[in-house]
Amino acid sequence: MEMDQIDQWSNQYSQKPSWMKINQKNTWFKEKARASQEGSVDRRFPKLPAKGVDPKIDKLSMQRHKLIITEYQKTIVNQVLADRVTILCGETGCGKSTQVVQYLVAAGLANADLGRIAITEPRRVAAMTLSRRVAEETNTKLGEEIGYKIRFDNCTSDTTLVQYMTDGVLLRECVSDPLLSKYSVVIVDEAHERSINIDVLLGLLRGIVNVRGNFKIVIMSATIDMEKFSSFFYKAPIIRIPGKSYNVEILHSENDDNFTSYHKPAQNNLINSINAVVEMIIDEAEPNEAGDILIFLYGQDIIEDVCEELGNNFSNLLILPLYRALPVEMQNKIFEPSPRGKRKVIVATNIAESSLTIDGVKYVIDSGFMRVMKYSSINEVENLDICTISHEHATQRSGRAGRTQPGVCYRLYTEEYYNEKMPKHQVPELLRSNMVGTLLQIKAIGVSDLLTFDFLDPPKRSDMVQAHLELLKLKAIKADGALTLLGEKMALFPIDAYLSKMLLVAHMRWGCSDEVAKIAAMLSCLPVLLRPNRREEYKEAAAGDAAAEQEVGEEELPEEVNDDEDAEARYGLSTDAMVKTVVGELLDKVVFEEEQQALLSQVELPAISVSTGATRKFYRPEGDLIAMLDAWDGFCKNKCSMAWCKVNDVHYRSMCSAKEIYEQLCRIMKKAEMPVISCDGDYEKVQRTVADVFYNLSVKSVDGDKKLAYHPLSKRHVPIGRNSVLREQDPDYIIYNKLNRRGTTFMGEITVVKPEWFAFSCRLPSRSRWTRTSRIRSRRTVTRRSSSSTGYCKPTARIATEAARWTHTGTSRRSSTTSERRALDLCRLSYLV
Repeated sequence: MEMDQIDQWSNQYSQKPSWMKINQKNTWFKEKARASQEGSVDRRFPKLPAKGVDPKIDKLSMQRHKLIITEYQKTIVNQVLADRVTILCGETGCGKSTQVVQYLVAAGLANADLGRIAITEPRRVAAMTLSRRVAEETNTKLGEEIGYKIRFDNCTSDTTLVQYMTDGVLLRECVSDPLLSKYSVVIVDEAHERSINIDVLLGLLRGIVNVRGNFKIVIMSATIDMEKFSSFFYKAPIIRIPGKSYNVEILHSENDDNFTSYHKPAQNNLINSINAVVEMIIDEAEPNEAGDILIFLYGQDIIEDVCEELGNNFSNLLILPLYRALPVEMQNKIFEPSPRGKRKVIVATNIAESSLTIDGVKYVIDSGFMRVMKYSSINEVENLDICTISHEHATQRSGRAGRTQPGVCYRLYTEEYYNEKMPKHQVPELLRSNMVGTLLQIKAIGVSDLLTFDFLDPPKRSDMVQAHLELLKLKAIKADGALTLLGEKMALFPIDAYLSKMLLVAHMRWGCSDEVAKIAAMLSCLPVLLRPNRREEYKEAAAGDAAAEQEVGEEELPEEVNDDEDAEARYGLSTDAMVKTVVGELLDKVVFEEEQQALLSQVELPAISVSTGATRKFYRPEGDLIAMLDAWDGFCKNKCSMAWCKVNDVHYRSMCSAKEIYEQLCRIMKKAEMPVISCDGDYEKVQRTVADVFYNLSVKSVDGDKKLAYHPLSKRHVPIGRNSVLREQDPDYIIYNKLNRRGTTFMGEITVVKPEWFAFSCRLPSRSRWTRTSRIRSRRTVTRRSSSSTGYCKPTARIATEAARWTHTGTSRRSSTTSERRALDLCRLSYLV
């Protein structure tokens, strides 16, 4: 590694992006490179034992040498040494995720002076799995030379050379260390996924490579728009590595019966098609022929339906689900070899596309669907939508077959549909998500002008402006775009920007930071309160075995949306405060809630098929967030019992995750010298905290039919979600945490508020700041009401003025006018796009 070569690199990349304000000379990096060149401090992996000493090591070494990437070791090392940025396009199964880091360590690019090698993965399970594999191959203990760092788990040490981590964790490190000075090489794996974290990280790395003398970047993916990435990184060189050694035959369906006219899945047809393909595979296979089946679907509900259907129809199959919420122990079962005489069938989401490599798969069944999150800045609706996959995803899925033998991919859509109606590339997450949290995170790193930040695909300017307005409303930034002190504090917490603001308001104004931290933790997870529309029993590995019970307790329970009116009536709130439990059904009577514990003590828990809903058990007139606090208290008082969650329809895995997030938030608060304070049951303080932060999401009841409907942003009526404890109540003013759409749009996480609280939140920029914009983009249709149904609408200027007058009754006319103007600004700002 010659010093004049480093100077040449510095000149080549001397053009700094306009947003990079960091001034740091390359002298420090040159000294470290010189020390490494002289061999002052150079650590490598320990030597492997001689052949024949350890059979396991011998087997792993043999597998490594069979990988195609082995032939490209010198090419990769030489290219990384010669250029700051390298694009590595390696097909599925070539070994890039485990081998490249080992090549670079052997080349001396990781040591105590230069720093570690960081390799980012989009998912936690991939970071853990890959680090364990590399530790086995190098015959080292996990956490020493090879480690991983994910949320809530840091398995590294001072001797770590290679650190696997999620891209989100590396971004958090950028806040305290914008130049990533502890790393000599950063490898971005699975770059084709184009998550928000990946896109932001790529933009930051593009700036860092201009100011650090010997910093290396490697971008890796199986399917990638290589020329686009190369152009983004100053025409970086591309290394192409072939993948599978065996051909994969692609077979398309003869019709598109699995798709509706709106390009959504026809679920019954889809399940029937999967059944037919599996039956065909079994019938046509030779006796004792090896080859497992991998089925790609789009969500937990459909996965469990397909698993149940296949289990009923085929007795000689080992059927294993695979989705994000599944416990790690159950996910690891997919890597175990199939029992003798049984064929393994893995039914998975797109988590199995690239993050995990499963040996032994010969057949792939591709449904053609995936689930993605979409956000509309105009309607403020977050939508978990089912959509068709892109050509990139289809290629990834077919590449899962044929790694060890010739494979077959059955695509449940026609070739015509593939060519004409499926997009070539998936829309990056950054272009379909809420930008508020992303912008706050980037600003916390030190980027002042976001409009000149180097995005691979820049978001719409209108979305950026809207996100800036949101940050202004949150008082996280100043008029010039710089972070306020409040914004700096908000950026400390790895949660949604609104939730971090709520936590700070609870600390500074209302003294209920403990309760709000719990709420923020639960809102950062999957829903903790379940409505048992169609629940499956917890699967227990061994009846009566306490250890098995705990393992099974981490399994996610499905939540199904059902539009059946009878089901709605069945799970509505009871006005006489009576609860019908399964014990009551057995005794043929209805029992009061306080009698449940006495009755349940007489019944063996595993025999209970729970039918009571969490929305009944934890009903609170204050709303869903307070009901969630009751569930939290019950969970903790019962020592985090899985059995208690089972009886009370509380999501065990979500509560465990929320508890970890809560503990992390408390640690951050204490580190920032913010004591965690409890309101001791005075939940109005929590409600007022919500009103202070989410005032722009407040809605007012509209008189009409007794059937509740709501009208927050448009002419359409949007109901309260079925999981809400307020589903059958009629409060005058509420605040919703978010709008979701799963089939129909609905409001979630509802809190009851009082109108006089809004005036306290109307502290916004002066009226003149918004006058012109609001005239241009006024939304008069929002104030229209329907005479045929009850609903809620956004606060109009009249409603907000009325709210202001609640507080200022009896004060001077001038004071009242000032509050009215603030309230008017609130409404105008709420309707800006």
